[in-house]
Amino acid sequence: MVNGENFFLNQTGTSIYGALGLNYMLSDNLSATFNASYRQITKSINNADLNPIDQNLGLVGLALGLEYRF
Repeated sequence: MVNGENFFLNQTGTSIYGALGLNYMLSDNLSATFNASYRQITKSINNADLNPIDQNLGLVGLALGLEYRF
């Protein structure tokens, strides 16, 4: 905080989220997985009255993994 001002909003907002996942069986007990996701925050996280910078975030996620079934 600068001079006691709050530059960010203190309320929760909304976002749009999408994901895609692939699973490939390597054997009867072992599989490889790949997941990709994207989230777009639809409302700025800044207090427009105090902070002139408009921040709208887009977040990308990737996950790779191996799964073994006993």
